[in-house]
Amino acid sequence: MTTVRAIPFDPATPVTLNGLSGATGLYKDPSGALKAGVWASEPKRVEIAYTSDEFCVLLEGEVTLTDADGHATTHKAGDAFLIPAGFKGTWENPVPVRKYYVFHTARATP
Repeated sequence: MTTVRAIPFDPATPVTLNGLSGATGLYKDPSGALKAGVWASEPKRVEIAYTSDEFCVLLEGEVTLTDADGHATTHKAGDAFLIPAGFKGTWENPVPVRKYYVFHTARATP
């Protein structure tokens, strides 16, 4: 029998920065395909290439995602958004950011 339990997420979860950013994992399923936690970053701009899907809820700050074709979207505290696997472009947060994240990595089918 599987027991269902709630996993609380606290927006004040401490995050230790390793350089400009860092994460504190709050959940990882046994297969490692699904991970969730809190991520924080000082201002930065980086090139990104996603191999997993990521669902984000911005707790603080502002982020602009620009895809390889130059299409930009800006997200602010309180916004939720998805970055699909295969996305290539830039991530820029001109101010410090905190977010909840959920990563899902598709499993190979036999």
